This record gives sequence, C-alpha cells and structure tokens, in this order.
Amino acid sequence: MTISTPEELLKQITESINNKDLDSFVSLYEPEASLSTNQVKILTEQKN
Repeated sequence: MTISTPEELLKQITESINNKDLDSFVSLYEPEASLSTNQVKILTEQKN
C-alpha cells in the first residue's frame, strides 16, 4: 500500500495499533528509522 497523505498514514498507524499488528506498524517506518520517546531509543529495525 502506498501512503501519500498524512491522513492515510494516521489511518494505517491507527489500524496497526488497534489490531496489535507490530509488523504492520514497523513496516511504516524507513528501514533505518528508529522510534524514540523521552529521548531514549526503544525500537530500531535492523537488517542482517
């Protein structure tokens, strides 16, 4: 699925969270992206 607007992204994020689908949620990020909160990195997708 190609996401082209902020509204579409928010909808996809919401659906992923509501469905407890972490793989779908993480797939929305760029391959080298990381998710952080309170300046502490908590999630990074790494490719081997």
